[in-house]
Amino acid sequence: RLTEAYMSRVLSDKRNMKEVVVGLHTRAFVFSDVHLGYHRFDPNRKLFERVLDDYASQKIDYLIILGDFIDLWRAEFEEVVLKYKSIFEKLRIMGANGTRIIYILGNHDYEVSKHKEYFDHFPNLEIIGSGLMYTVLEDTGNIKGVITMVHGHQYDIHLRYLTKLYPFIGWFYRRIYKFTRRLGFS
Repeated sequence: RLTEAYMSRVLSDKRNMKEVVVGLHTRAFVFSDVHLGYHRFDPNRKLFERVLDDYASQKIDYLIILGDFIDLWRAEFEEVVLKYKSIFEKLRIMGANGTRIIYILGNHDYEVSKHKEYFDHFPNLEIIGSGLMYTVLEDTGNIKGVITMVHGHQYDIHLRYLTKLYPFIGWFYRRIYKFTRRLGFS
């Protein structure tokens, strides 16, 4: 029953999702939950940058960020942009080289939409709030399959009704997080 309820929500949300139609030979890299701004990402930073470099050198068609790329529950947007400038620059260059970047917002980066002007100079980047229907076509034009991509927080029962409170939750959580970090807790 849980799966049925989950799938009925996904299906009802499809009308608000962006649709991308691609061919069988389209190359895409999908990732989620990087949480730039959360100190637990930092030990993996060099590895993540190498992965981005690797996919950039392969000239992929799509880079799909499936939510929580930036953790605005733990850091201010400006702090994240400054600290991870090299990562943002890699994304900008990938877009300039033809990779379409689709950034689907999650619950920790929901407020990124308030900072869209920062991303205005990122070629081929699109920020969307709901999800993505990724339709794969065979060479004949027939549909091979449809992949629905969402961050998933909107189907979590305790988060579903808190969407309007995200700005407050983020503000409050950032203060608690910084305070506990000063005390030496992680």
